[in-house]
Amino acid sequence: MAHSTQKFSINNCHVTPNGTGAQFSRSASNLPDQAEWKNNDNQNDYTITLPPDVWELAGCLQPCPDVLPFTVKKGQTSSTYQVKPFAPTGPSLYKVVRSDGTVCQHLKHKILSDPDVIINI
Repeated sequence: MAHSTQKFSINNCHVTPNGTGAQFSRSASNLPDQAEWKNNDNQNDYTITLPPDVWELAGCLQPCPDVLPFTVKKGQTSSTYQVKPFAPTGPSLYKVVRSDGTVCQHLKHKILSDPDVIINI
């Protein structure tokens, strides 16, 4: 199976892409099945917590070590994470926390929400 990687950008507690702009496939059919997060904020580090039922470190041998959460330092890019083959489909929320303790959320349907991706078959 060929892998493709979606690149995420974090700047001033704002993650892009997000929601329907961040579509993934657990079978790597025609959507990315891997992700990396780039910290474009020159003042803060970010800790990202991915749901372990959806994500694992790419290229690890089974069983994969639990490496969630992880921190992305200023100007750095995270390791590559991939969608697990049996991840639940649909929206998948994850947490992003800035080094000053601010929880990064965005306005979604008039309420604050954690960043999310959409997992497809």
